[in-house]
Amino acid sequence: MKKFYVIAVVFSMALLPLACSKTYSLSPLPPAQATFTPTPMPCGYPGNTCTPTTTFTTAPSSTPTVTPTIAYSPTISLTCGPYENQFGSYGTGNGQFHFPCGIAFDSSNNVYVTDGSNSRVQKFDHSGNYLAQWGSYGTGNGQFGAVAGIAINPAGEIFVVDDGSDRVEIFNTSGTYLGQFGSQGTGNGEFEGPWGVSLDSSGNVFVADCINNNVQKFNSSYTYVTQWGTTGSGNSQFSYPRFIAVDSSGDVYVADEENARIQKFDNSGNYLTQWGSSGTGNGQFSQTFGVCVGTANRILVTDYSNERVEEFDNVGNYICQFGSSGNGNGQFSYGPQGVEVDSLGNVFVADNNGERIEVFEP
Repeated sequence: MKKFYVIAVVFSMALLPLACSKTYSLSPLPPAQATFTPTPMPCGYPGNTCTPTTTFTTAPSSTPTVTPTIAYSPTISLTCGPYENQFGSYGTGNGQFHFPCGIAFDSSNNVYVTDGSNSRVQKFDHSGNYLAQWGSYGTGNGQFGAVAGIAINPAGEIFVVDDGSDRVEIFNTSGTYLGQFGSQGTGNGEFEGPWGVSLDSSGNVFVADCINNNVQKFNSSYTYVTQWGTTGSGNSQFSYPRFIAVDSSGDVYVADEENARIQKFDNSGNYLTQWGSSGTGNGQFSQTFGVCVGTANRILVTDYSNERVEEFDNVGNYICQFGSSGNGNGQFSYGPQGVEVDSLGNVFVADNNGERIEVFEP
């Protein structure tokens, strides 16, 4: 009988949600003793590699198949977010910004940006070419006090948070005003400085109410359903919730700015988990601002004062980061706010004080 070895190497990593495995076969039999070093291999996410640092020895055996238990320490290289391009500059003209804030995409990958202090929404094609705009300063229909978050449903309805007038306004993709909900106050369906907005697959609308320190949920008819959150630092409490995101399972992620963390809830607002603390290390934050769900259920978070974007899996395990302080390509100027991922996996970040949108590869 021909003898051969089958050597199974399993790469098990605390930093990644996905394990890596590969089977190696040695045939014919090695000499009386052989040293075998597994080769690096892709694992986890695109661009990541695992490299075992230990080798092991084998010896011939009369057993045709040998699967040894291997102890090792992997070396993991994590990459994300290489800079691709940018668009925008400071000003009030077409394609210019004064504190860009939120980002959203329609089904054609056109890009919509809330232009904060210019009190408008600007629309660009996927390459950043200016297409249209709407809005002006005011409290009338289609006007804004100050714009913050933005989200788009599959029907092409665009939800824009009017932070200055404590409401959410609804438009079509041409900028035609369709309606609104919300008013100033502390009651159900009322807001004090709303910021982020996101939608689930059923059309429910979730709004992060920054000063009231809660999240409010509305149904697809924009009728108030429920809310959760109070002021504080405990589970389900907030200190200025900013942007908000919903994943394909309906779970809700909230950027809890001053508590320097992300909190995760189910669709009804029941607390699930959290991650983050104040600091500059991996997985820490200075101020959490933007949050979105990206490719492979990565959770992307803009770390405002640390001027970077950090990426995690959907239970908070740190994956990687990109960005640094500055005005150069791939840098942020105090600091990044909204972040969104298009259907191709490209990451768009609103560089608030840099007055531009920067685009990064998956």
